[in-house]
Amino acid sequence: MSVDTTALAHNLGVLKTVAGPSARVIAVIKADAYGHGLVPAARAFLGAGAAMLAVATVDEVLLLRGAGIRAPVLLLSPPPIAAVEELVAFDVVIPVSADDGGRELAARLRALASAARTPRSVSIHLEAETGLTRMGVPPERCGAIAAELAAVPGVAVDGLWSHLACPEDAAASAAQAAELARAERAVLAAGIRIQLRHLAASGGLLTGTAVSYGGRWVAGRPSRIMTLPIGYGDGYARSTGPGAEVL
Repeated sequence: MSVDTTALAHNLGVLKTVAGPSARVIAVIKADAYGHGLVPAARAFLGAGAAMLAVATVDEVLLLRGAGIRAPVLLLSPPPIAAVEELVAFDVVIPVSADDGGRELAARLRALASAARTPRSVSIHLEAETGLTRMGVPPERCGAIAAELAAVPGVAVDGLWSHLACPEDAAASAAQAAELARAERAVLAAGIRIQLRHLAASGGLLTGTAVSYGGRWVAGRPSRIMTLPIGYGDGYARSTGPGAEVL
């Protein structure tokens, strides 16, 4: 199979036009750019004007940096705490998607700063839970977590994001955008001004809460939800759920 990188660049150009001149486009190239080739796709999208790349794993970060790609890279999945120092060294935008993860990351970055191993700035993008019910900090908690991170020397909480559950549903997407705005107000109230907002994405749930893409499973009672790091990029088809079982 051959991949036409010219077509990839064209697609990126179309997205830039749709997004408008004031928006920056992040090219998501996780899962080997969905089979198109991580490094060739990265180069095609950057050449067409992508402002940033986004990947799912630390290994994908290492492949990009090993190929000489120095553009900004956002990691979409919270990294193992042991990988944080390497990500900082590679100038990767680090996500925070949970209260406890934010506190653990703040402690690790504080330790690196004390050891003088932190560069001038570490960029953090805070993920808010707006309706996908997968990962993310509740909007009312975003201010406190952002403040704890921003108090670490060299750390900038400069991004806020979430992920659409039903992108084909305008009303549901508008509701998620409103929740993201609520999260931003909480962060602003903590004295932190967000530079980049992007909206493309628990323990106990209340009855009536919809979960994951399409909201096809709705909790019928208070439930504990587990997020597994397995998706269609790993060969697990979205058509298998809801109703699948985990051993």
